[in-house]
Amino acid sequence: MAPSLRFQCPNCKAVLEGSTKHAGSKIACLNCGQRLRVPHQLAPPPPTSKTVLAPIVGADGRVPSAVPASDAVIELPSSAIVGPAPSGKPSPPALPAAAPSDLAETVNTALGRLRLLSPETKKHSGLGIASFVIALSVGAWAAILVLLIVAGFASREAGLVVSPLLQCMTIVPVCLPGAALGVVGLLAQRDRAHLFTWLGLLGNIGVMLAIIALFVFCISLGRLMAWS
Repeated sequence: MAPSLRFQCPNCKAVLEGSTKHAGSKIACLNCGQRLRVPHQLAPPPPTSKTVLAPIVGADGRVPSAVPASDAVIELPSSAIVGPAPSGKPSPPALPAAAPSDLAETVNTALGRLRLLSPETKKHSGLGIASFVIALSVGAWAAILVLLIVAGFASREAGLVVSPLLQCMTIVPVCLPGAALGVVGLLAQRDRAHLFTWLGLLGNIGVMLAIIALFVFCISLGRLMAWS
């Protein structure tokens, strides 16, 4: 049989007696109805917000306090237990709510970690953008000249073919510095994004090769020689 345990109701000062197996359980005082928790003999659990901790009563039935205890001892029946006793170790005390300053610091720390995990957005290379603008400009002008050359072939007039073709050849010296800017951008600005750098470099090289191929194609047909 489990040993008995005496404790006092903090409200009416009545001395209650029950088994130690009820230690930690919530009960209602049989004298006044006050809700309290049966104390532990050695290691009492921390008090909760609504349930008060009953003090230990000595063998003489009194509590060492300035308020005199009642001489009557009320035996605690099993029906008085209103809550289960905790198993194993006593429940840990509830953690205090975080202060507003602590909450703000936690949010800032979380945002900082997200910024570290997210990839950095690199700036585009200035030289690469310049190369892309040159390639876009000369490409548009070369397209217009090709349309004029096609129109000259359709009308079978040599002047309408030779003049646009010679203007196309003047585009090649403009593409050379555009391609050079792209190469320098790739080598000198490695910490920048190179989307426009590659577009400018490949665009300038492509326009030069297209113009040279167009010139060779016109000469190979012999139409310019026949019209000259």
